[in-house]
Amino acid sequence: YSILTSQGIMIRQTGSIVLQRGELRQNYNILKNIFSYLAVQLACVPTYIGGFFSFIIASKKIDPYKASYKKILSKYRNLKLKTKYYNPEIHLASLVLPNYVEEELR
Repeated sequence: YSILTSQGIMIRQTGSIVLQRGELRQNYNILKNIFSYLAVQLACVPTYIGGFFSFIIASKKIDPYKASYKKILSKYRNLKLKTKYYNPEIHLASLVLPNYVEEELR
């Protein structure tokens, strides 16, 4: 926490949401008492058993759920990235959680 700037973001991989369900919940409960803003992001990682992985985004001052699509799109275009998976739409969609994951975090 102390090594992050006020605008810093930490992202922590929290395992397979199918095979390691408790890991996400445990880390989320710890981090919500430390950081002002948390978000859970999901991504498919086909090279690992369980494939569907979770990540926690934590920040002192930045709310990941308030990310502007226009700003993300502009940065993506300016960087001229040639990605096979990532795009601004995937970025925002990865923050939408299935009901069973939402329930796990309550």
